[in-house]
Amino acid sequence: MSSSVFGSRLSSCLGDRWSSSSRPLRTARYNGLYHVGYTTPDFEAAMARAIANGCRPLAKPVPAVAFGEKRIVFFMTPQFDIIELIEMPDKPTP
Repeated sequence: MSSSVFGSRLSSCLGDRWSSSSRPLRTARYNGLYHVGYTTPDFEAAMARAIANGCRPLAKPVPAVAFGEKRIVFFMTPQFDIIELIEMPDKPTP
């Protein structure tokens, strides 16, 4: 599944227990879809597209242990959904 807003593929649909950057978002119990994550090879461009489409960052990008120290950032959409962008290069690094 892809997104016209981010130009990236769907990566995860459940909250990331291992990411320290998601800790502020886990302040209440919620039994439904937590957030949607998209990987992107061009992290800066995806962030700019998200902001241009009315999304607001919830924190600054941070490295995530779960993704090999690649940067992640959470956004709130105009519809109040949470989206995570995950920096993921096209080619794996050796």
